[in-house]
Amino acid sequence: MSCRKTCLLLAVVVFSTAAFAQVSHSEQVQIAPPLIRGVDPPAADASAEALELQGDRLRADKLYLDALDYYHAALAKKPNDSHLLNKIGITDLMMQRYKDARKAFEHAIKADHEFADAYNNLGVVFYEGKKYGAAVKEYEKAISERSQFRIILQQHGSCAVFQKRL
Repeated sequence: MSCRKTCLLLAVVVFSTAAFAQVSHSEQVQIAPPLIRGVDPPAADASAEALELQGDRLRADKLYLDALDYYHAALAKKPNDSHLLNKIGITDLMMQRYKDARKAFEHAIKADHEFADAYNNLGVVFYEGKKYGAAVKEYEKAISERSQFRIILQQHGSCAVFQKRL
């Protein structure tokens, strides 16, 4: 192929590509930095109860990372509080941070061996990871701690069905 034909072909390809690359304004995407926090960080002089309550509010508003900040600040004032550890695990679970949730639930169980909610929530972590046998064991522990939990029985039943199918 001659040099002239090659240059002509190259020019056609370059100009046609540039024409296709043009995008209307409505299709352009503006990439912006993440929004600045709308929530003040936890106050150092706040009580553990106030920090926990604010964490609950933030979690209800689905501001999970901010809620974790408040829960951890409360936990620093009330170390090994099983209910706070359980809330941290629930928040991690909501963000699908299963490894962190599992650690929080196991820590809550270590702090209070009779805390049925933590056993149940640990079962949820296993269930989400498709570890149905482990989930059933945790649900059974939760049931043995508080047999009146109807939801635990329902989760245990659905998990047992999945386990039998495998």
